[in-house]
Amino acid sequence: MKKILDVEDPVFTLCEKAKQGDADAQFSVGISYLEGLGVKKDVEEGLKWVNKAAEQNFGMAQFALGKFYYLGVDADKDMDKAVSWFEKAAAQENPEAMLYLAQCYSYDLYEENPKENEKKAIKWLRSACKTGCPAALLVYADLYRLDRVRDNEDEVMEWLEKEKSHHCDDCGILKSTMERFNILPK
Repeated sequence: MKKILDVEDPVFTLCEKAKQGDADAQFSVGISYLEGLGVKKDVEEGLKWVNKAAEQNFGMAQFALGKFYYLGVDADKDMDKAVSWFEKAAAQENPEAMLYLAQCYSYDLYEENPKENEKKAIKWLRSACKTGCPAALLVYADLYRLDRVRDNEDEVMEWLEKEKSHHCDDCGILKSTMERFNILPK
């Protein structure tokens, strides 16, 4: 039999890389199984591969596991696991993980210890703002509007100006909205 093309099968290559310990490949294989992309959906197999990548400090895998356990899709919701994985991803400057942590502490875990969890929520939200995350800035501005945060007005305005200078439409809109409703710091 004559070969027409001498190319490697990309799925086979990806699986081989995953078996050899490549975290990016492990994550890709895991997501493929979790979503049923090119393979039959298999949550257990998918979690196995995503966990392997996450254990190697692969931030996207850590965030994905946090989100998996937070949302409880295809498994029971597990806030302890979600927070643990989000914290690992946040330690690698993942702003989405920081936002999810703020969400966990301000809503899902709030009643357990309201004062302490509100401080944690604001801490993670501020961390996300420092990365320049427009969504975090929008949420922080809303807290500012509701008079929940007032201690760092200059820093908030600095973040907004910085993002505006990077052509961030959301931040420019946010600043003009804050001006319109007269909630800008003086």
